[in-house]
Amino acid sequence: MAGNKFLVIQQKMIGDVLNSTLICEHLKIHFPDATIHYVIYEHTLPVVAGNPFIDKIVLFKKEYKTSKSKFYKILKEFK
Repeated sequence: MAGNKFLVIQQKMIGDVLNSTLICEHLKIHFPDATIHYVIYEHTLPVVAGNPFIDKIVLFKKEYKTSKSKFYKILKEFK
């Protein structure tokens, strides 16, 4: 089914982020035309950079935890 969109959020440590990429892989296997966005902390980017099962990596920055306006701004990206 074309047009599916998935948002996978993993806000834990590097090992958790690496393990949860299996979710993205299985989504792509079952929904090959789907778009998959993956939300992670900035410091975990090297673990998933270049992963062929992730269409877009969204970095969740520390400032989003302390600033409501910055948090709202990132939420708007998910439309």
